Amino acid sequence: MVTTVVAVILAIAGSTAVKGADGSDPQLWESANVLYAEVVNVQHIVGIEYRIALRPIATLSGTFDPALHSEILAYASIGDQWIDGSLIRKVPEKGAKVVVLVERLSSPPSQPDTYGIPNGPLNFGSGVGLIEVTGFEDPKVTEMIESVRKIRGKQREEAEKAKAEPKPAAEKAAEKKSELQNSAVK
Repeated sequence: MVTTVVAVILAIAGSTAVKGADGSDPQLWESANVLYAEVVNVQHIVGIEYRIALRPIATLSGTFDPALHSEILAYASIGDQWIDGSLIRKVPEKGAKVVVLVERLSSPPSQPDTYGIPNGPLNFGSGVGLIEVTGFEDPKVTEMIESVRKIRGKQREEAEKAKAEPKPAAEKAAEKKSELQNSAVK
């Protein structure tokens, strides 16, 4: 059990603090989601490490389906930035509503998915991976949505631009060959 907890903590520290901290890395969004959720339980593990049970209510960005997951476990480092290096300073209380960036961590097939909450500086939204809000109408929720929308909008524009760019002759020839093969099969 302790080995598993340590492995999860190291995975959080290694992946979420470095990978796509500004949200601009499209790969971040393959496993990360911004959720509006309720805190079901908070368990102190060791030091500044916590396991937070969340009841997802809505997905603000990403592909997470709250209807399929009544509860998820997410690991976070919570403490003082200057003493512990954590940007998430306050442990959320049971029943609190939060906007949280969760990144799916690898889990053994026999175990439920686990998630990490980034503890690095995020250059979007509130700047941290978990913020407490008063409800869905809280301005912090709108701020996070707008911030993520700007970042994701840039990614969408880049993807559309890449699709519209002329393709190299070899790629065009391969597509034409594939089309001819498909039409011959029909």
